[in-house]
Amino acid sequence: MDDSDQKYELAAFFGNTFHESDGFTAPREYSSCRESITSNGEVYCKPEGYTGGMYTNRYCSTVHTTTSEPAGCDCKLQVPESTSQPGYVEANLLFFGRGAIHLSWNYNYFSAGASMGVDLCTNPDFAASNAEYVWTTAFWFWTMNTGAVGKTSAQSVTDGSFGGTVNIINGGLECPATDPVTASSVISRLDDYCAASTALGTEKLLGFEGCDGLQEQFDKCRTATGINSCPSCSVWA
Repeated sequence: MDDSDQKYELAAFFGNTFHESDGFTAPREYSSCRESITSNGEVYCKPEGYTGGMYTNRYCSTVHTTTSEPAGCDCKLQVPESTSQPGYVEANLLFFGRGAIHLSWNYNYFSAGASMGVDLCTNPDFAASNAEYVWTTAFWFWTMNTGAVGKTSAQSVTDGSFGGTVNIINGGLECPATDPVTASSVISRLDDYCAASTALGTEKLLGFEGCDGLQEQFDKCRTATGINSCPSCSVWA
């Protein structure tokens, strides 16, 4: 891989991670941990709209266990309210999005932890509270996770497709990219990718194939104004 290829991959990687982490300010997914507090070394989360009682663990696949194939961290679909921190849930019982690329689901935590030699099943919040793991989980996802697409984000870049990375990371919500419900997220991701490409001085943008409607959304937001615009993309034709 030459310097030019490295710039293309770095632009795609930083564009995606900047978007996923809200400008590198959110190591934890907002909807599952809108507020967090730390007490005696333990992190507790207040999910969006949570008012106490049992909390539904959104990213728990009970068919994936430490003894299944493929494996996953053991988890429970219903998690109790903390007795020591009323109104909060113990963060290490949940497998929501964390880190620079917002790793989520108990089976991804298992695979990432096994690859890194770290127990992320017992301590999933390491991916948000430890700077090293914030990034190594993102590197693991980028280079090793194939999801439902059958290739990694790194391989998608090799194929010349930024759209493929979007599909791998968040295809269930952002592909097709023209869905009005998630359009603002797609536009923001495009803007971050264009900004990263400009900062790194790439000669061009990668292609948008691999995520239906992404090219159309790029063409629209590049010339739009207001909330529907991606101003960083205006310099890219």
